[in-house]
Amino acid sequence: MPTQPRTVLYTLFALAVIASLGSSAFADPPSLEIEGAIRSDILFRRQDSGKIQDDMNSSETYLRLSSDLSRFVRVAVAFELDRDLRENGRWTEQSKLSIEELLREASIEIHDVGGVPVAFVIGKQEIAFGQAVTAMPAFTRGALYETQTINRVLGLTVRLDKTVLGIIQSIEASAFSSETDSRLSHGSIGKIDSASVRVKGEIFEGLQFSVSAAHLGNKHLGSDSTEQRYSVGLIYTDPKGVWKTWIEGLYHADKNNPRYGENAHFGITAGALRRAGPGDVVAEVSWIQNVMTEVGIGYRLLVTPNVTVGPEVRLIRWQNTGSESRNDLRVGIVLEILLGGATLSPEDEVLFGAKKERQK
Repeated sequence: MPTQPRTVLYTLFALAVIASLGSSAFADPPSLEIEGAIRSDILFRRQDSGKIQDDMNSSETYLRLSSDLSRFVRVAVAFELDRDLRENGRWTEQSKLSIEELLREASIEIHDVGGVPVAFVIGKQEIAFGQAVTAMPAFTRGALYETQTINRVLGLTVRLDKTVLGIIQSIEASAFSSETDSRLSHGSIGKIDSASVRVKGEIFEGLQFSVSAAHLGNKHLGSDSTEQRYSVGLIYTDPKGVWKTWIEGLYHADKNNPRYGENAHFGITAGALRRAGPGDVVAEVSWIQNVMTEVGIGYRLLVTPNVTVGPEVRLIRWQNTGSESRNDLRVGIVLEILLGGATLSPEDEVLFGAKKERQK
């Protein structure tokens, strides 16, 4: 890929910094917002031999710092610790993390300049793709989670926040490097070889939709590694906010499904959540063509406004594992501690402590 896209990104980044410094001189001193979470889960599963083994990780443990440098410029930096602590019943050897692996996000957003509802986000970020409802306690272990999101990549996203045709509320487009955690500290942002677009809106009150398409060049993986992903999703939340249901379908138009291989073109996930006492009952079903069907149920217990404990059970039926399909039962529990203040809805209950507004 020629260097021109990289030059454009560097130029936009420099202009954003200059604009933020110039405008902040006439604004109030910027305030620093801090948020994050400490998450750890442990999963028990039965091996073919009948032995019970466990896995443990710390996925989605992060700290995010953000600040409005002016009315039009916002900067954000986030660090994430995503490690497998135990695997197949054994403690894993922990290698030293690079700055690229620790850095989850480093972006500048320029928005609403001149009253135009357009935002430009440049830097390391989550790209505009997919719906990816994260309601299950151990949502990162969901069958489709890795293909529902594209994150930790360097690029540029343009977002239009304006109602179009009465139902479309935002349109996003991204150009980015498909190489996750590219070597920014070595002066490289990878090759800008990928693009995506996402349209989100509300069909009627409570029913939201999302339509996405992405082309991933995957130049760092060699030839014949391009991906074409498509996603369509719906989320319905009842007016009182007591229950929610969702569905998302994904399609890989080529043979390069990054996780499940060349025969897994279609995938679908659907679920429902209902508030029950001091927490939420969640159920979710996922299906991947020629690979598996997964059924999960869990409960997110709000111990305090900042602490959640979530037990869950998943039953997986694998296909093409030999002469016949194999059932896999997995039982796990997640501990999550929110940093920087929790947000709860007025209807939420907690075991201990006063009510607050819960994070959506």
